[in-house]
Amino acid sequence: MSAATHREGDDRELEFEGVLERIVFHNRENGFTVAILNGKAGLVTVLGSFPAVQVGDSLRVRGHWTSHPKYGKRLEVGSYQPIVPTTAEAIEKYLSSGLVRGIGAVMAKRIVACFGEKTFSVLEDEPYLLRAVPGIGAKRSEELRRSFLEQRDIRRIVLYLQEHGVATTHAVRIYRTYRNEALEILRTDPYRLARDINGIGFRTADRIALRLGLALDAPSRIAAGLEFVVGEAAAEGHTALPSDEAVERALQLLEVEPGQVRDQLDRSAREERLVLDAGTGVYLPRLYRAEQGLVEEFERLHGAALAVPPPSRPLREVLGFVPTEEQLRAVSTALRSPVTVITGGPGTGKTTIVATLLAEANARELRVELASPTGKAAKRLQEATSRQARTVHRLLEFSPREGGFKRDREHPLEADLVVVDESSMLDVVLAHRLFCAIPTGARLVLVGDVDQLPSVGPGNVLADLIASRRCAVVALSTIFRQAEQSSIVVNAHRINAGNLPRQPEGDGLNDFYLVQCEDPSACLPLMTSLVTERIPARFGLDPLEEVQVLSPMNRGPAGTLELNKRFQEHFTAGRPEVRRGDQVLRVGDKVMQLTNDYDKEVFNGDTGRVETIDLAEQEVFVRLDQRLVRYEFTELDDLALAYAVTVHRFQGSQVPAVVVLLLTQHYPMLQRNLLY
Repeated sequence: MSAATHREGDDRELEFEGVLERIVFHNRENGFTVAILNGKAGLVTVLGSFPAVQVGDSLRVRGHWTSHPKYGKRLEVGSYQPIVPTTAEAIEKYLSSGLVRGIGAVMAKRIVACFGEKTFSVLEDEPYLLRAVPGIGAKRSEELRRSFLEQRDIRRIVLYLQEHGVATTHAVRIYRTYRNEALEILRTDPYRLARDINGIGFRTADRIALRLGLALDAPSRIAAGLEFVVGEAAAEGHTALPSDEAVERALQLLEVEPGQVRDQLDRSAREERLVLDAGTGVYLPRLYRAEQGLVEEFERLHGAALAVPPPSRPLREVLGFVPTEEQLRAVSTALRSPVTVITGGPGTGKTTIVATLLAEANARELRVELASPTGKAAKRLQEATSRQARTVHRLLEFSPREGGFKRDREHPLEADLVVVDESSMLDVVLAHRLFCAIPTGARLVLVGDVDQLPSVGPGNVLADLIASRRCAVVALSTIFRQAEQSSIVVNAHRINAGNLPRQPEGDGLNDFYLVQCEDPSACLPLMTSLVTERIPARFGLDPLEEVQVLSPMNRGPAGTLELNKRFQEHFTAGRPEVRRGDQVLRVGDKVMQLTNDYDKEVFNGDTGRVETIDLAEQEVFVRLDQRLVRYEFTELDDLALAYAVTVHRFQGSQVPAVVVLLLTQHYPMLQRNLLY
């Protein structure tokens, strides 16, 4: 039946085949899509769940006609499956879509003009024939074959995941991790995905396993579920879960008997898949090793005798100003203690104390290293001290190839004093590696604000060190006069003390504004106006480079995901784009790096702008810190839109203007330290 012959009230299931001509709408959350299918029946509007389709795909769809008073006739799709394009036109459309690296619209037309409906067999079995196409030599013909076969294997994984009702957004990562073994692992040990691939959790693997017929109470399933709930707690910031809570969480997840979970917990502990500690609870082995190792390394440093050489010249002469008694006391403590914590809120002089400490260290000819957990914080530390500062990973010489740090107890840092700023962001694993690399007899100074949000990773290292009362602690409370002029600083301390922030009086320029909105539905338009119009006009700021939107949460109508879609449509609608799974990137988009990549020399939290998108070569160039960084399409999971980010992720960064959205729907995250 063609689209033209649809009759009102016809509810038969129909089948169409065609090429996906255009995607009108796609919901990244649930895969709901409205698209145009071009086939023998002409152009047909289809709607339904299409989690992993792209323009140029050939599809077979089944569904029923529906009518909409505004949009007219549409096919509501109940099921679909990708099919291999068979006509020359469909093959050209597929190759032009950018799915096969190295083939764009022009090259696709040339190849199909030469080989027509035999194009795929040539690409797969006789790539040497491609040399007959203008612009293709021996080397490029092999590269095109590899790219074509890789895309074919990825599509097989996509089809397998679709058959088992699983979102297909991770197909590329599954293929990259397991290569030719991917389908076999999916069939025989799907829980391995949750262990091996970041971003694929227990629920995805469990869906596959149950569809394959695995019993609910299978030991492999209960073991994977226990590891998942302990890992989920780690993602919430906990190094361990009390045993009873681990069992309770697993029962809610797995729907099995309590005795089965407890028996498996004991087996997992014996098999060293989990660690069961009578005092604290259930650990992932790596977190147990990190926590115990951190204690051991602290004891090693704490028990060392320190030599404090006299200064080579007076401190006043070195500094050029007279330090306060509080600053001198903090510096003296840091020089005489193996491990020192210097904590204080904004405006309390932490940066000045670091500068004073460095001057004292220079006067005593001590070897000094400066570091911070994030790249942005390290850059700010370097700017404040005029000395080299690095990320902790780079300080410890992380090796991507070896998957570990070169600096450890056997190969310690060549330093007498190590200063780490923004130390509240240290999780237990990184803190352990840092302590391992401090030579016995050296000094470690951790500078931070214990009242800020704890690290994103597991552990609350700075607060726990202070609470232990085993190391020297300098708590700063005096706000210096110049900082008192800032409403941000004053209100930060008011919030920390449990008081409401004060709205500055008068119409003059200030650095803090509280904008209240009684109608929740009007908040998002108001915020958009503030970011795109009012703040740039009032302060002369670039809305993309100098204004940052923060939200407490990723999900929800006012979470970062929805906010980013809103700002993306405002700033880059209509520009060249690439769609990978549920992510769309466009030229000009503001993006953030989500992981540390030492080969590219880009780090978690680095922000930049998408400069070019090459569909034929399947690559994106992003300008980060005045450098153009190349990403293959398969690496785009390492990037996220950054018009809006969470407060947690932005901690340690600075921009001229920040807009924080706080609504009642954010209540699970509305804690004092988040706003502080």
